Amino acid sequence: MRRVPASPDSPPSTSGDPSRPCTDPVPPVSARSRPARRSCSRSSPFPVRLPRPGRPGAPPTSRRAVPPTWGMGAAAQADCFADRGGAWSPDGRTLPGVLDIEWNSYGDACHGTSRSAMVNWIRDVLDRYRARTGRDAVICTATSRWQQCTGNHAGFGTTRPLWVARYAATAGELPADRASCTRWQYTFTGPVVGDHDLFDGTVDQVRAPALG
Repeated sequence: MRRVPASPDSPPSTSGDPSRPCTDPVPPVSARSRPARRSCSRSSPFPVRLPRPGRPGAPPTSRRAVPPTWGMGAAAQADCFADRGGAWSPDGRTLPGVLDIEWNSYGDACHGTSRSAMVNWIRDVLDRYRARTGRDAVICTATSRWQQCTGNHAGFGTTRPLWVARYAATAGELPADRASCTRWQYTFTGPVVGDHDLFDGTVDQVRAPALG
């Protein structure tokens, strides 16, 4: 199931694949990449319009994890994600995983936790993922969501690539510690069903993290 966004910063949510339980299901495959430092505008700084995974010319892909499952520790959730297809490997097809910071569609928007607890959970998941895979996970979020649920925390931007979601003419304001984003999820409509993204770099830069 998907919900229609209520604002440019509210992309639709996915229910995931219930055949791959991790307490929360693992959402569908999506392409991910590392940062190339340029501004987040929809014009020339984003030359690569990425094909949907599985289609001819599609770049390597990775899975994404969604927060948080309270009652299951952050490290255990990262392990569960890595064990069920979210781990990285230098096979030319698999990119590092993505931590998708979503609003809660079924209760309190920030999953009933404080901003400091959310920041600690994010840090613990990212640290555990790196320990398991040797790679930094991508953070996917909308700026307004990041501001609301983490207090616009600055502290992950030096090593963790950003995939920003905003359905508008520009990527808009970014989280506090970001001068740019790697990837911009700019619409969920078009000739192909699903979200559409622009990557800040070349196709070779998309593929590079899947090679080592």
